[in-house]
Amino acid sequence: MSRQKKGNTLEINGKPFVFNNSDIKLFRKLENAANNLGRALQKSGKITREGVVDNMIESCLSIMLVLHDILTSSLDVKNHSVRRAVSASYSAGKNLLAVFDTAGSTDRTQPWERWEIMSTYGRLSLCHVKVMRRLNGAIISALRKATCNLEGRREKVNNLDDYLVEIIQVEENIRSLIDEAATLQLEKSQISLLHTLLERVNTLLERERPQS
Repeated sequence: MSRQKKGNTLEINGKPFVFNNSDIKLFRKLENAANNLGRALQKSGKITREGVVDNMIESCLSIMLVLHDILTSSLDVKNHSVRRAVSASYSAGKNLLAVFDTAGSTDRTQPWERWEIMSTYGRLSLCHVKVMRRLNGAIISALRKATCNLEGRREKVNNLDDYLVEIIQVEENIRSLIDEAATLQLEKSQISLLHTLLERVNTLLERERPQS
């Protein structure tokens, strides 16, 4: 994966992706925090420039790619977006833990170095949380819109089979999101909203499913 180009554009896998101001600022802050931590670790002799910090940035680029696809609707929430979001989140969390392990191995560093490293790690961790919140909010919003769309079409369904498939896909993705709440670090209010959406989708399913 590649790094930021200029302005609101990120180059990922050789392709440019445009983000809004607030989202690009989120990533810039995370990248800056990661680079600052990398320099602090270098000074202490813990790592070279290439290493766990770069892996952390790369995994967050994956999150930004999923976010872009959700916001531009090029990735349909009825299909694989939840799976991709969970995978990207898991990878970022795993790399953040690797960064913490590296930052925490301070046996042979000076006290001021330990303070600088852990302080910088704290800023990186906070940036990671904010990026995750943005992704979570985007995908839940997309699932809510999908649910509203299904409800709005209920009275004018042309193909009942296709409509039922869409309902089932949305239901499965909502359930997946609830099941992965810990991995995605979902807030209680978000989990509550997902359960509400699940009830609405299940109501649609019960109404439209053919009775035996």
